[in-house]
Amino acid sequence: MAKEKGINVVLKVGDGATPTETFSTLAGQQDTSLDGSTTTSDTTDKSNNGWETAEAVTRSGQVSASGQCNWSDTALSSLLAAWRTGGNINCELVLNAAGDKYAGAFSVTSAQITGSVREMTAYSFTLNPVAALTYTAGA
Repeated sequence: MAKEKGINVVLKVGDGATPTETFSTLAGQQDTSLDGSTTTSDTTDKSNNGWETAEAVTRSGQVSASGQCNWSDTALSSLLAAWRTGGNINCELVLNAAGDKYAGAFSVTSAQITGSVREMTAYSFTLNPVAALTYTAGA
């Protein structure tokens, strides 16, 4: 597998339209990540010849995105509105140039806007899925 530039990992935010929702890339992104984990249940017994064993029982994930604010960006406004109202927002996390992605409804668990005298205004968001994410392989 070839190495790929991190510029291809982007968060896209849905516009909430039905029946066909449109997803727009959150403008100004500099860092975007998916942190996934699995909880396991201990299945060790005396027949395991001294080896501990476990079975996956639940998965969880967290998406983080940070970058420079573009106040005219509707994706930025939508994320702030979802945080402010406690509502859910549909998002896609694109993983590579081929378009592999995870998608689903998320709650915005953290929203931060920072302004420093010597820096551009910046944002940072943390999103947690409200249900199982859907994986779609790209073209």
